[in-house]
Amino acid sequence: MNRIISFGALLGKISPLQMLFVAFWEVIFFAVNEEIGLHLEIADVGGSMVVHVFGAYFGVAASYMLTTRAAMAPGSENGSSYRSDLFAMIGTVFLWLYWPSFNAAPAAEDLRHRTIVNTVLSISASAVTAFAASSYFSDTMRFDMVHIQNAVLAGGVAVGSIANMPIEPYAAILVGTLGAIISVTGYVVFLPKLQNWFGIHDTAGVQALHGLPGILSGIASAIVAWSASCYKFGGEEALAQHYSSFSTSSSDCSMIAQGTMQIIFLVITLAHAMLSGLIVGYCARLKWFAPSVEYFVDSENFEVPEIEDPYYFDNHGLEEAVATIVDEINVRKNRSYSSLFDVDEPKPAAKGKGKGSKGSKGSKGSKGSKGSKGSKGSKGKGSSKKGSSKKGSAKGKGKSAKGKGKGKGKGKGKK
Repeated sequence: MNRIISFGALLGKISPLQMLFVAFWEVIFFAVNEEIGLHLEIADVGGSMVVHVFGAYFGVAASYMLTTRAAMAPGSENGSSYRSDLFAMIGTVFLWLYWPSFNAAPAAEDLRHRTIVNTVLSISASAVTAFAASSYFSDTMRFDMVHIQNAVLAGGVAVGSIANMPIEPYAAILVGTLGAIISVTGYVVFLPKLQNWFGIHDTAGVQALHGLPGILSGIASAIVAWSASCYKFGGEEALAQHYSSFSTSSSDCSMIAQGTMQIIFLVITLAHAMLSGLIVGYCARLKWFAPSVEYFVDSENFEVPEIEDPYYFDNHGLEEAVATIVDEINVRKNRSYSSLFDVDEPKPAAKGKGKGSKGSKGSKGSKGSKGSKGSKGSKGKGSSKKGSSKKGSAKGKGKSAKGKGKGKGKGKGKK
C-alpha cells in the first residue's frame, strides 16, 4: 500500500519506466524500515507510521527530485473536473467503509472488536469535522471536494497506531477530529507554502492525508504508552499483549521507555523515508528511464478516446485486415467495397446532359443503360450508344455499373 501512497505525489510527472524503478527500490527500503520497527518492538497495528508516514514522505522526497519547473508552472493540466471528483468520491466512500477492517486485520483476534470500534469512532469524527473545516477555510463557505475526499479518511490514519489500545471513546473521537483539521489545514496552508518556498510538489496531497495524520498517530501512540499501566490495560498479560517489549516477570508496569521508543521510530521513519526517496528520485532522473515530456496528460503514455482514430483507420493492423477482407469480397462477389473504407471523400458524380426527366448520360462501357435504373415503366428521353434505332425509338435491357435492372422506355432522343 505504501507504493500507492508514494505514487500519489508523483502522478502525472514521471514515465512508466521511472515508476517501475521507484517501486522496485521503495519495496526494499520499506522492508528495511519495517525491520527496524520490529527490532525496536514498536506498537503500530494500523501501520500509520510504518506504511502511511513512510509512503507519504518517500513519495514527496522523490517528487522533489523528479518534478521540473514546467510541471509546477501555472496553467498546467494538473486539476480536477466534476466527473473525476464524482468518481473519486465513490472511492472515498468505499475506503471509509472498509478502513476499520484495514486497521483490525493485523490485530490479535480478541482485540479486533476494540480496533474496529475505535476506528469507527475516529473516522466518523473526521468525516463530520472535514465538512466543517472545509467550509470554514472557504471564502464562500462552501465545501471543497478535495478536502472532503481526503480529510474524511484522516481519522482512520490518525487512530491507526492506537486503534487496538484500551483508550476511552472520547480519545478516539478527539484523535479523529484533530486528524481532519490537520488534513484540511495541510491542503489549504501547508502544501502551497511548501511548493512556493521549497519547490516541493505533491500532486495528490499525500502529506495532508497520510503524512500529517500519520505523524499525529505516532505522537498519540507515545502518549498512550507513557500513560499505560497494568490496571488500565487489565493486568500484566494484557499489557504484554499490546506491547511486546513488556515482560510479565517485571514488577514495573510503567511503559515510559516504550513511549520514547515510539517517538524515536517516528523520527527514524521520517528520516529514512526522505533520504531514500531523495536517492531513488535522483537516480530516476537519468535519461535511461525516458522521463516524461508532457505533464498531467494521459496521451503521453496512453491512447485516449478523444483523439483516437476510428478502429479501421488506426495503426494496429486492423486496416490491413479490413483490406484483406474487402479483397476477398471483391473476388467472390465481383463487387467493389473499397469506397466504404476509403479515407478520402468520394468525388461527386458528373451531371449528365439531357432533356426532360432523363437519367445520367450513358457512360462508356455500359451496356444499354437507359433512363433511370430499373424503374417501372418510366418514360424519358435519353441516349445510349447501343440499342438506339434510326427512328429514335428504342427498347433495351441494360446492366448498370452498380447493379442489374431491367427497364423499358419509349422516347425520342438524339444519338
